[in-house]
Amino acid sequence: MFSKKISKKVTAVAAGIILSVMSSVPALAGYVYEIGYSDDPCPICGETSVWVKEEYVSSSDAEEERDCPDHKYGTDIKIRDYTIVYYYCHECYYGWTEDVYTYFWECHGYDKPNQN
Repeated sequence: MFSKKISKKVTAVAAGIILSVMSSVPALAGYVYEIGYSDDPCPICGETSVWVKEEYVSSSDAEEERDCPDHKYGTDIKIRDYTIVYYYCHECYYGWTEDVYTYFWECHGYDKPNQN
């Protein structure tokens, strides 16, 4: 009975760790998000039946750092996300893509010396 309680606790802790890691991992490269119809008109025919979807491609360091404004020590790193946005007009069958780069700061600061 004692070993069953321990194994259930270990299983529960392991499952919690796996779920928390999975929730903190960014979207997998190549994952496509179906956005829906755009309010912007098609550049060819002018109709508003343009379907939009996004494909997450990659995330990488942008090779830029700054002092962390929220912590006493360490730096923040500028991250670049690369996404391809696909457009497709259902009226004239015209399709096009747009490369989108999004930049944001990722905190790598800490409050105590030798904590990093």
